[in-house]
Amino acid sequence: MKVVYVVGPYTGETHDSRSHFEISRHILDASEMARALCEQGIGYFCPHLHGAHFESIAPDVKPNYWYELDNFFLDFCHAGLFLPAWGKSTGSRDEHQRLKDQGKPIFFARHTGKVPEDLLKWAKGGSNG
Repeated sequence: MKVVYVVGPYTGETHDSRSHFEISRHILDASEMARALCEQGIGYFCPHLHGAHFESIAPDVKPNYWYELDNFFLDFCHAGLFLPAWGKSTGSRDEHQRLKDQGKPIFFARHTGKVPEDLLKWAKGGSNG
């Protein structure tokens, strides 16, 4: 199974509960893409979901903890799928560079919740890279 890392903004203006509603919108966008991927039989890792609202649940955990953990999973994944608003996020831009440096396939979603055709073709292709 190929596994795709979902990339897009998580935080809002701040990395704490003051950005709750903006963060919730980002989590929802990522959730829609995760649903679309699994409905197509494509494995995924979505950092938005494994740390959802931990800025409120565990407010003393610093952002670097999440960046390090997310990079561990990004390195494991076979490709990256970038949500439409990814360019607004410093973390997403860093993940783009990391995937590029690793020579992994990079795909861009034009719409939240719709798997790009080129990713579908790649995922059904059989090889892991």
